[in-house]
Amino acid sequence: MGGSATHRASRSFKRRFRVARSQSRQWSRARTRTVLGMLTASIAFLLLLVHGAKSSSFVVDSTSLGLLGFVSLPFLSLVVSSFKAGGVELSFRELSVHDQVLTFLDGIAIKKQWTFFRPRPGEEQFGAAFAELTGELVRNAQSELFPQLRSWLKSDNPNHRWFAAEIIGYHQLRELHRAVRTAPDSADPRETWETWELNCLWAASRLEEPKYQRLRHFLCETTSPVNQAWILNAFDQMIESGDAKQHEFAEVVQAFVARTRSSEVPNESIAALFGSLMHLRIASDERDVEQADEPQR
Repeated sequence: MGGSATHRASRSFKRRFRVARSQSRQWSRARTRTVLGMLTASIAFLLLLVHGAKSSSFVVDSTSLGLLGFVSLPFLSLVVSSFKAGGVELSFRELSVHDQVLTFLDGIAIKKQWTFFRPRPGEEQFGAAFAELTGELVRNAQSELFPQLRSWLKSDNPNHRWFAAEIIGYHQLRELHRAVRTAPDSADPRETWETWELNCLWAASRLEEPKYQRLRHFLCETTSPVNQAWILNAFDQMIESGDAKQHEFAEVVQAFVARTRSSEVPNESIAALFGSLMHLRIASDERDVEQADEPQR
């Protein structure tokens, strides 16, 4: 009799424990969904304000609509049961919160060439909030993120390819080194590369030791002013972000300037390459660029 009561009590305890554990998991998932939802909505709303502030009158264009959709991400799963993407109907409610974020990042990615660093002409800055959002995916959703990045690298849309390289390079995802290194269609450094290809080159060089050696070699080999300007700007961005020091690029930049001058390129054209840079400079007495690294007295 006593044994039967003990057995029933044990079963009851196990049942209550399973219920409590299930409720705890549901609460944890709900909390994660809420935090990520608030973060994505805040980011999108900020981007929407920045986008609207660029003109004297706010225009509802495709970018605005995309950002408005991103703002509504945390609420869509509550009111939308399915949606169509690429002609395929998907069940929105069945997507995990990370898949929902990736779905809308996919839509944002095709709009512009987004960067986590100071933007060059033709680029738009993502900012620290998006760095945190993608960092969350890197930390907790690699099984969803990595296949998506590989898919973007093979996309027909150059902005998708750019975006994948930007995330891989910024977060230094060494697991995707080969994928981003082999992504460019171009191979000859004497040709002018597409910007997404140059971004893949930058991302791959950021994952190697010594860091940025691939970019240094490319600068020494390329004769395209477009390629040259892009790489010099990349060096400048890395210095500004604190990821590199000026002296790390001084030798290759000095060699580049000397080679360019020996090719009878006018000094005005060389100076124009450095005109938009904030940290790399050609010394006025033409000795070398290394003086730009000396502290001002």
